[in-house]
Amino acid sequence: MDNAPYHSTLFERTPNQSWSKESLINFLQGKGIQSPPLAMKDQVWNIVKQNVAPKKYKLDELANEKGHRVLRLPPYHCQYNPSEMVWSECKRYYDAKISAIHPVTSDAVLGLWKEALEKVTPEKWKNYIRHTNSIIDKAWAQEQLIDASDILPVIIDTNDSDSDEDNYLTEGEESV
Repeated sequence: MDNAPYHSTLFERTPNQSWSKESLINFLQGKGIQSPPLAMKDQVWNIVKQNVAPKKYKLDELANEKGHRVLRLPPYHCQYNPSEMVWSECKRYYDAKISAIHPVTSDAVLGLWKEALEKVTPEKWKNYIRHTNSIIDKAWAQEQLIDASDILPVIIDTNDSDSDEDNYLTEGEESV
């Protein structure tokens, strides 16, 4: 599942560091947790971090109740979602056919969308899933090639007395 806002509704808003001190204290009090009366905001935030539950998404819980587990895509990686290819196919079909419909009524539009969805056969779904798995496998293989230990560090010697500054001075000027 992608991370669209309508897929990511939380049961409870999770506090973050931008919340006001008063809001953080109210959150703690709602959990039955007291904070020191003269605590600074960063101290209250540390208490909140220790007592905040992991995020619980409404759709994830609904899926769990039905015996399913939701896998969430990384942000901006729709290529890992086969339903995006299905949606693209349906939109292309709809766009190609809508101009031939006169008059355009809500029933005609709905009928065209149903027709577009019916064009997506189980075999096409399997192919989209196979293609998506191929993309994921390639990305994973590429990720394995990039190992942090293979990246050489950049070392800048701050004690180096050579300076490019001298290259920019005109005759008679001194560097400061």
